[in-house]
Parts: sequence; C-alpha cells; structure tokens
Amino acid sequence: MEDERAYILDSKNCPQKRGDALVSYFQNSGNLEFVLSLISDGEGYVRSSSAKCLALSKNRNIYDPLIKLACDSDLHVRGDALIAMGQSLDSRFTFPLINYFKHTGYELKKRVFLALEALADPRAICFLKEHTGDSNDLGNLALRAYASCDLNNSFLYSYVGPLDLYDRALNIEGRILVDDLKKLDDNLYILIEHGFDRPQTYVIDEEGNFFIGGLFDEHVYAAQGKKVLTAGEIEFINSGSGWGVQYCNNRSNGYYPAENSFIHLSKTLSNLGIKNISEFNEVFPKDGFCDEEFLSLQPFYHKIQSI
Repeated sequence: MEDERAYILDSKNCPQKRGDALVSYFQNSGNLEFVLSLISDGEGYVRSSSAKCLALSKNRNIYDPLIKLACDSDLHVRGDALIAMGQSLDSRFTFPLINYFKHTGYELKKRVFLALEALADPRAICFLKEHTGDSNDLGNLALRAYASCDLNNSFLYSYVGPLDLYDRALNIEGRILVDDLKKLDDNLYILIEHGFDRPQTYVIDEEGNFFIGGLFDEHVYAAQGKKVLTAGEIEFINSGSGWGVQYCNNRSNGYYPAENSFIHLSKTLSNLGIKNISEFNEVFPKDGFCDEEFLSLQPFYHKIQSI
C-alpha cells in the first residue's frame, strides 16, 4: 500500500491514473485521512476522486471537505462534489444543495437534482415541487428527485448542531430508554417529583429505540450522537387508565426531522400500548423547510464567487 500512496502522491504521474488509484486505494484501506490530504491536490481529477471517496466513507468528517470541494475552481470537481453529497446519504447536505441551486448554472443545477434524488430526503419536496415544470431536462430531473423523496418516511437524520455537543453526546449517560410502560411510569413520576413536569425531548434512533431525554433538553444527548428516524418534544398524561400523549411535535434544532417522520413515533407508541394521537400537534419549522429565513442559516445561502 505504501507503493500505491507514493504513486498517488507523485504529481508527475497521469492525473486520471492517480485519481483512479486513489479510489481503489481507499476502497481497500478506508484511509480517510489520506483522502482528506488530497482535496487540495493540484489536479482536478484527483480532487474529484477524493470527493468520490468521501461519499463512500459515510463518515461524519466528510461534511466540511465536500462543502469546500463544491466551491472548487474546477467545474467538474464542483459537480462531482455535489453528486458525492447525495451519494453520502448524509442529511446535512440537503439544505446546502437547495441553496447552491439558486446561484449556479445549468450543468450544476442538474447535479443538484441528481444529488437530491440520491439523498431522497422528504424535506426537499417543497423545493423540488417548484421545479417539476422547469424547461429543458431540469423539470424531468426535478420530477425524478421529487418521486424519490416523496413519502420516504424511512429517512435517517444526522445531527447538525455544535460539534462540542456532539462530542459530549457520544458517551453521555442519563437518557431514558422507553421499552415498556412500567419503565415509562417509574421514570416520569421521578421526573415530576424533581420538578421536571414539562414536555420531554424524545428521539427514535436508527435501530428503532425510543429514548426520552430525562433531565436533558438536547436531542443529540438522547440519541448519543446517532442518526434518528424522528425527534421532537412529547408530553405524556396519565388519566388513570394508563399513559397517553397529550402533545408532541417534531421540533429539533439538532436534527430537523420532516413531518412524515411522525409514523415512527406513532408506531412506537402503539407498540408500547400508549394512547396515541393521529399527527404532530405542531410542525416545525412553522413556515416549512423552504422558508427563506430558515435557509438563510444554511451554507451557500449567500452567493460564493466560484459557483
């Protein structure tokens, strides 16, 4: 493998062969650190190959490098970075992709739609619906992406908040696994006794485990940093004949789950024998994921010269 690395690093070698060798090397070694060292390589083909490797890695640390590559001076590198965002299946890229679309030309607009089709994030539906009637083949690509995202209620949401909270969450203790009614009963009464008579932070993680935050408000703590199927706030009530849900929503500034993620909460509550409601009492963000105020908080909202 040392010989492979030396060949890839040698700028005298053919750029295409170096890039292809990088992808092969990464598939065999999984050496993400080496790939990251090449995102600023002097050859565009090598930088494009690094983007492909980042998509394959499914590692949280790919976010900033792919954002950087999407601003590359080379049009082809930018396009490959956008495709890699979609192939990564990382929900953090959905809103940057939507913002990117507004500032770029025809070829990269196509890449944005292809990336969103691969991501299949239901939060992109409002944006894609606006473009299904676009001219040329953009409308068809938007329609394909829309079909991929529509009714996708098995999407996994990655944590998007501050890194220090994520790092702390990985080993934090205190969240409450709710897998039977007695456990819910015991823990809720303890929380009420200690003055925590308020809606609870909740998540359902990628394995389908239902956690409430207990003393924690941060969803990333309840999930211990994992991806989630849904998240929000929930308030339980005991009318004397058992626990039921008085209020629930999808409000989570760490995950931003879509409205259709309610299906996971509903199924979990039903399996536990908790009296359920038919939908979220409130849906966030209030004005939707395509609202300008919401998108203004995401990367690429303001035009970057290179795109």
